[in-house]
Amino acid sequence: MPVFLRRYVLTLLVFLSLDMIWIVGLMFKFYDSQLGALALRGPDGHLAANLPATALVYLLIPAGFVVFALPGVIASWRSLPKAAFFGLVCYGTYDLSNLATLKGWPVPVVMADMFWGALVTTLTCAIVSLIERRLAKGA
Repeated sequence: MPVFLRRYVLTLLVFLSLDMIWIVGLMFKFYDSQLGALALRGPDGHLAANLPATALVYLLIPAGFVVFALPGVIASWRSLPKAAFFGLVCYGTYDLSNLATLKGWPVPVVMADMFWGALVTTLTCAIVSLIERRLAKGA
């Protein structure tokens, strides 16, 4: 398997796992309460998602990690702050754009998402880097 593809698949799996813990396990009620009428809702009234858009997000974000953040972390742990900054920028762009253009976009969501963006990028890149280093030793 080509290195980029292996790193992408690993990153996708790690990121998706961490993000599901964050969203479903920790933040679901928070997002529900904060987003109110702004949120997409299913027939049962619970939070829902536009599945094609969600799939594209989950395919695109790991690609950004692999291209822009992961190579530095694999080369040196000193690049972890750059990975965190990349996540902050990605999530900040989304949330601050919403804050700038949508009536009622909640500031607590902006703060939580930007924190999470920095943390999940750092954690994902660190975990994938550890896996890559172990694979390199075994090769």
